[in-house]
Amino acid sequence: MSTLFYLSISQRVARNFPSSVHTTFLKQSHTLSFMTFIINSLYKQHNHFIFSYKSASFSYTPSISQDRFKIELTERAVNQILNIIKKEKNPQLLLRIITESGGCHGYQNQFSLTQEIQSDDRIFEKDGARVIIDPISLSLINGSKIDYVSELIGESFKVIDNPLAKSICGCETSFDIEIPEKNRI
Repeated sequence: MSTLFYLSISQRVARNFPSSVHTTFLKQSHTLSFMTFIINSLYKQHNHFIFSYKSASFSYTPSISQDRFKIELTERAVNQILNIIKKEKNPQLLLRIITESGGCHGYQNQFSLTQEIQSDDRIFEKDGARVIIDPISLSLINGSKIDYVSELIGESFKVIDNPLAKSICGCETSFDIEIPEKNRI
């Protein structure tokens, strides 16, 4: 089980919002589980914040049908994937994208090269360059573009133009999302 978004409470939040609702997304095999923590009481005791909570959980499989999945590869991304395939002399290599919790805005994308394809992975291909994404990650970046950028600080693949991103950090490595009403339960 890999946590995609986690509950965090800071003293600043506790002071400003004594009663809050936080959502935790948990990856559990092929299902996206939501667990909602409702903080009933939050108080300061011996310089520690102590809280009680009620929890409710339910399973949710992203309701986006397969024909509505859309990931676009830029020419730079395609060229870089093909260059890697050529350099490694391995035409079976794919670029895997995993969206996980992290960064200053809640989510970040991890990129890796692989030959392994899981049964529920979605494959996107352009001109021989292939990208694979698991369903949960895809539900968080659906409609985005995959690019390859060269900057002073280095070169890397990036997910850009994410229509679900509510905000993006200054270095464009992490983002916050708003789940569309149609995908909520």
